[in-house]
Amino acid sequence: MRYRLRRRGVDHGSVTPVPRATSWEAAEPVPLPGIVPIPEVTSTARLLDRLRRGVDLAPLLPPLPRGFRIAGTTQNVQDSLELQKVHVAASGREL
Repeated sequence: MRYRLRRRGVDHGSVTPVPRATSWEAAEPVPLPGIVPIPEVTSTARLLDRLRRGVDLAPLLPPLPRGFRIAGTTQNVQDSLELQKVHVAASGREL
């Protein structure tokens, strides 16, 4: 059976459910090749390791668009999930 995928007046196509070897209920990954881009995991893991060792994130970022500048970085060391926040400013205002 095919299902139409429509939301708020936008037609997103259709889908036919198929049995899978993985299970959403078992919290196993469901690969979606060609639909969801998969990031380069190795480079991301290396970057996170560097940040956990205390490397400043700001110099590692690509150049910002004209008119934007890095105003600084902060980190709440009491929050084990927070690595760093990068503060960006433009037109004299922090964003």
